[in-house]
Amino acid sequence: MDYNIETITNQYGSKAILLRHAQRDGNKIRKKTIANLSKFPPEIAQGFRAILKGGVLLLPISMTTLPIQRPLPHGHVKAALGTARKL
Repeated sequence: MDYNIETITNQYGSKAILLRHAQRDGNKIRKKTIANLSKFPPEIAQGFRAILKGGVLLLPISMTTLPIQRPLPHGHVKAALGTARKL
């Protein structure tokens, strides 16, 4: 079984991006279209191509996705509490 992404020209002259399954039947290769990816942005099709070739897809992480929060300072509170307990 082999899955791949093919870009073909359809009967209207526009490009179609297809997810296809190819299987050898004797000397012939039989192809079955699984999904039409033409409506997706080209980056999505490139991502599918990379994944089907065994690659790993990493998305960029922005600061809005994972905001960094500053922890509250506690060192001086711990020192004051330790001093109070000793007294």
